[in-house]
Amino acid sequence: MARCGTPRHPPHFFTTEEHFVRPMRLFAIVLVALGTLLAGTATATAAASRPALPLSHVSQAGPTGQFGQFGQFGRAGARPARTAAPAVRPHGITGSTGAGYQVTGSAITQAGASWVQPFVDCTSGGAVQLWAGLDGLSPSDPSVEQIGTQVDCDGGNGHYYGFYSLGGTKVAFGGNVIPEDNMAASIALIPGSNPRQYQVALSDYTQNWTRTTAVSASGAQDASAEVMVSAGGTSLAQFGYNGFTAVSLNDSPLTSAATAVTLNNAAGGTAAPTALSADDNFGVSYGSTAPVTGQQITAVQAGIPRNQVVYNWTPTGYGYTGQSILRNTSPSLVILPDGGWEEAIMTAYKTLVIIGSDYTSNTGQPLAGGSSPSLAVAANGTLEVAYEASSGHLCTFSPNTSPVDTQLPMTGGSTPSITALANGGFEIAYVANTGVLAFTGAAGSGLTGYDVRGGTNPSIAAEVVSGYLYAFQGTDSTLWEGSSGFSATPETGSTMAAGTSPSVAWLSGGGEVAYEASNGQIHWLGLYISTTTGPVSVGSSSPSITSYAGQFQVSYQSTGFQLAFCGPVGPVGTSLGMAGTGTSPSSSS
Repeated sequence: MARCGTPRHPPHFFTTEEHFVRPMRLFAIVLVALGTLLAGTATATAAASRPALPLSHVSQAGPTGQFGQFGQFGRAGARPARTAAPAVRPHGITGSTGAGYQVTGSAITQAGASWVQPFVDCTSGGAVQLWAGLDGLSPSDPSVEQIGTQVDCDGGNGHYYGFYSLGGTKVAFGGNVIPEDNMAASIALIPGSNPRQYQVALSDYTQNWTRTTAVSASGAQDASAEVMVSAGGTSLAQFGYNGFTAVSLNDSPLTSAATAVTLNNAAGGTAAPTALSADDNFGVSYGSTAPVTGQQITAVQAGIPRNQVVYNWTPTGYGYTGQSILRNTSPSLVILPDGGWEEAIMTAYKTLVIIGSDYTSNTGQPLAGGSSPSLAVAANGTLEVAYEASSGHLCTFSPNTSPVDTQLPMTGGSTPSITALANGGFEIAYVANTGVLAFTGAAGSGLTGYDVRGGTNPSIAAEVVSGYLYAFQGTDSTLWEGSSGFSATPETGSTMAAGTSPSVAWLSGGGEVAYEASNGQIHWLGLYISTTTGPVSVGSSSPSITSYAGQFQVSYQSTGFQLAFCGPVGPVGTSLGMAGTGTSPSSSS
């Protein structure tokens, strides 16, 4: 796969006087491990519409702010409809073998799948296997032939390795395996072999190795094929969430004819598969899954003493995603048009990983230290990530395409912001290496001449018909905002905290921006104007705003280092701890 690299030619920018003229799928949201629910709120149930949060207080809705005057934030427009996600498929089997999908019959001779190796939380011990295999799912066919990866927890640490197993005998197999590696496993009957032999293959595309061998399995019945998560005869370790892709059972893609299997492990721990995506992918989560439609999801870097990991929160609970994240960086999350979810993170190895309901991959793309990726999704489900590469250039990545080096130099350690435009394409706001705000994308490219305060980043959001809105912190610490075709203007009296960035969103009737004021309080303005006092955020952590319950909600990190929410629908506290200064939540609905 290509990587963003050395510039081939110098970039061209427009001046500030020039106009900008350049013209996945069926899936239920996964709650990886239902944990502690909202503090002080009732448990919400999954529904086709967003559940309303308790109105413990309502902030004043004022007249359209200065965004309405200068940035068209007050312009009304119809909000695009979003298709609700389907419910999780009924689980056909609950057993002790594993959680995933299977097909049964006769002369079933092949199974295979790909995944990104989860970062296993070994605090409570146990083990976890991720594998493709044949047989073993019924009392009359107990002998399983399987190939995959295993993590054994010992003293709080995980030992990662590849394995295959036939007739109850497990053999360590393959090369080095570490979290976030792109793995693929397959097993297939060798035609005409006598005695019966199977070819097993395990690949680690991140570590660049593949191992294959032929093995005998005289007791194989070829009665089923499956892709599973299991515990390997002990308690199930907390793996969080694992997304299986490129699933093949009996040389055919996974279809609705396959049976979902839920794991109820006698030695401790449960796991359940999700519904199939339109691309025949699925995930397995530690604990249980629940159908969640039309709800807000927030991704955070959680505060774990030994490792930094990503947790997802919804109004019905929160859980571990199975992925680590580099300290002092933030995830970026979107909800897909069908109700599924995807998020982009920088791993501890400084590479870009995308994980979610439709697509999961360690892209191998190297990111610049101190930056975070930004993810957007178009109305047709197309994903695009914008990020600062290790070369210092602004780069983009979209699944199933090669990464693109725009050749545009960024300020070191800064984070771009990307949005999907209503009339097609994407637009990116970023800080150029000269320290000024710049744009690139389908709606226009160029430098603006507006200086952005060091250590902060811009925010961009698409309008409902065409164009976009944006906001940034100026060098005078003032909040600035504007829109495509309109000059940016400062919000007099809106002074921001050092090291923080605003967040902008388009609502049903216009735009709204949230920011941390210089006194540490969370404020917002646009269609709604916050009161003079607001909740206090921890320093060097920025809020995230998203439409919610017909209005909006702002997520932020409280001074107690916990994820919290505020907005017109009222404040909400959670018990989900965050990693402290330098990290910010990412919300979508």
